[in-house]
Amino acid sequence: MEIIDNASERIKNIRKRFLDDKTLISIERAKYYTEKWSETEGSNLSVGVRIALSMKNVYEKMQIYIDPDDRIAGKWTESFLGIPIDIERGIWNKILETEIDKKAMRKYEKQFNKSFIEYMNKKGIDLIKYIEEIKEMGAAIPTMGSQPLDQRRINPFQIKEEDKEMLLNELFPYWKGKTISELIEKTLLEKKIYKGEFYDFISHVPITKSQNQPIISNNAVIGGWQGHIILDHETAIQKGFLGMREEVQEEIKKNDNLKPEQLDFLTSLDIALEGIMIYGKRLTEKLNEEIKNTNDPIRKAILSKIYHACNNVKSKPAKTFQEAVQLYWILKVAVDLALPFNVHGPGRLDQILYPYYKHDIEEGRITPEEARELLEELILKIMSHNVRPYPDALSEFSQRYEGSEPVTLGGLTESGEDATNELTYLLLDAVERSRACLNFAVRLHDDTPDELYLKIADLQYKGVSSLSMLNDNIAKIALIKRGITAKDAQGYCITGCVDMSTPGKTGGIGFSAILLCNTLDTALRNGNSKTLVGPIKDIGPKTGEPESFKTFEEFLQAFYKQSDYVIQHIVEATRIRDEIYAKFLPSPFLSAFVQGCLENRKDVTQGGAIYDCEGILFLASIANVIDSLYVIKKLVFEQRKFSLKELVDAIDNNFTHGYEWIHQLILELDGKWGNGNPECDILAREVTSRMFEETYKYRTYKDGIFAPFIISMTSHTYVGRVSLATPDGRLAGKPLASSCNPYNVEKNGLTGVLRSVASIDFEHVCGCAVNIRMHPSGIGKTEESKKKWISLIKTYFQLGGEQIQPTVVSKEVLLAAQKDREKYRNVIVKVGGYSAYFVDLGKEIQDEVISRTEHTMI
Repeated sequence: MEIIDNASERIKNIRKRFLDDKTLISIERAKYYTEKWSETEGSNLSVGVRIALSMKNVYEKMQIYIDPDDRIAGKWTESFLGIPIDIERGIWNKILETEIDKKAMRKYEKQFNKSFIEYMNKKGIDLIKYIEEIKEMGAAIPTMGSQPLDQRRINPFQIKEEDKEMLLNELFPYWKGKTISELIEKTLLEKKIYKGEFYDFISHVPITKSQNQPIISNNAVIGGWQGHIILDHETAIQKGFLGMREEVQEEIKKNDNLKPEQLDFLTSLDIALEGIMIYGKRLTEKLNEEIKNTNDPIRKAILSKIYHACNNVKSKPAKTFQEAVQLYWILKVAVDLALPFNVHGPGRLDQILYPYYKHDIEEGRITPEEARELLEELILKIMSHNVRPYPDALSEFSQRYEGSEPVTLGGLTESGEDATNELTYLLLDAVERSRACLNFAVRLHDDTPDELYLKIADLQYKGVSSLSMLNDNIAKIALIKRGITAKDAQGYCITGCVDMSTPGKTGGIGFSAILLCNTLDTALRNGNSKTLVGPIKDIGPKTGEPESFKTFEEFLQAFYKQSDYVIQHIVEATRIRDEIYAKFLPSPFLSAFVQGCLENRKDVTQGGAIYDCEGILFLASIANVIDSLYVIKKLVFEQRKFSLKELVDAIDNNFTHGYEWIHQLILELDGKWGNGNPECDILAREVTSRMFEETYKYRTYKDGIFAPFIISMTSHTYVGRVSLATPDGRLAGKPLASSCNPYNVEKNGLTGVLRSVASIDFEHVCGCAVNIRMHPSGIGKTEESKKKWISLIKTYFQLGGEQIQPTVVSKEVLLAAQKDREKYRNVIVKVGGYSAYFVDLGKEIQDEVISRTEHTMI
């Protein structure tokens, strides 16, 4: 595969700096937010008003950075590449506190090692002997990592020495015990959400410092943030921030019967919009200052153009394409700064910006090439907000840019007509040229023009693996079944990796997850569980010892009881989390841009949006569970090759110590999921549908829906890293299947894979990731070969497939990239539901991607 870099020198430079620069940890947001928060402590101001005032203080005092390569102004920190700290949520506080430098890392490492040894001794486990036994089985106990943030091989960070001192000695101590993450953990403990021995276990094992997704059970996690969301970009661009603020003020003036909490809410929106306008005004002032301080006529002209766009939209609506892009970016930066790492999806950029592009083209104000380069810069900047300071224990399982804020393209208009336009194609060109590590979800339907299909195929052949394809016919049905109107379903977007949502109308989608293989393990152990870092008792209901099951149906019912219990557990925990957010961290900066909140005079965290949703991810992993159940059905209960008790013993020994024969029988079993075997595919449909149905029984704290999604992110690698072997033959410590993929058992080609995937009833799934790895020859150079590929995708969609996201790159290229990082710097792959630069991935994830079945000719 020849990688052609046809971007302009400016775009190449922006991309190179985003790839090579070390990310700055900025404390400005934390400092100025805390300053105002502490000042208003003890006042009679509502929490929402205090939050709005604290962020307004940030916008008023943060440094404004303008880069020489900018044509769109606005950074969320004082440097080209940085991350802010939302210290009040506390999601990353413990990581920063314990991994900020070598000294902090060593201190924590000593505490952890002592605690872990005490825990194992308490369980009566000889740690040295246990480690040796694990090694004899060909596995290893995971470690917590040893590299501080500034010394990591993947995704290193830097912080100014004086900022580090302030963070450690002033800011963290002030917030100790006050953060939302700590309050959630404390309340979950008080409400006895942690079952059996689990809290004791999780307090002593590695990979527990991030509160991004609190682990509530060995079988479940919940989202620790306010969720994935798409703002109402169109209204902001069409009305301007001032116009939106005037509407809020009018609501305050015309309603004499407002309840105190409603007045507080509207006041918080007014302050939030004022704060964003202040940020836009300060951007304009900084640009004007730069213009005055430069003598270079070319630079002065560039700055003047940005200045005029910024000055025109700092409060007023956009009139031109550049103004629309600039206003869009001001909104993105301001809200991302208020709620970092929340995942605010870019939305349908080809629909949002098209009226301005069309008008400017007609007026001769802009050329397609100029517009495309502006879009290239925009999507690279969106990418730059996807850096996460994960703990070092996970750094080898993660990457620099998470690539989980997708741009949605194509699809349908509100009236049901094809929405493809010139900007759809221009954005696809921008995807190829920018090589941004971002998701680009292309919506396809019966009336999608063949030209768009061919454009996608051409880009995929060229190795543009950041594209995913979505089946509008299935997606619309799935959304309507979950309560979305048909009209709103026509305009759906992808919010995070794969989650479908209505832009500007759905409150933040929290993401919780059921860990499927761990849940199966609990069914095999009568409510107990076992991992590579020790056993855990009583985390699930008692559903029977292995020898008690006389039929496969009996065992399957035990698995359902365990999965039902986990889903109920998730529901209870997320309601607690959402109540805490509603009371202690409402979100005026989201509520101002989500329809329903102003009309209902209610914050988005309190159910003010038109729609609301909590996603339950089915991860770690569908394929392993289906294949495991198929093995149990065929080899245990039908052919009686071995007992269920013998299978559990074999798993505990990693199929060694005399259990190799069981492993061999499992590996030789034909017809596993991914081969189009009707018996296994029917089992897959029945099992997944039964679990989906359980999610439909419940409502969220905000009276929203629970909806199933099938995705893994990188969980299939790090969950696999701490897991024992599984009944499908996977060995201990090895990655599980990613997302909605077969587990490298395919023997009947890509058609068999897609037939099996389509066996799942996606009319009940609000998002999935189907990863396949293609050799470029599988798509081919010629139009004829590309049409064959397109025909296969259309057939898969007709069978009921919802999504597919090919990584089109050969094994040879990926192996070469492991050896020559610089030469293959721009190679992008799909990991779970998101895109990633292959060379930025940890070795274990790289190997997992390489190990995926490579499909060649169709």
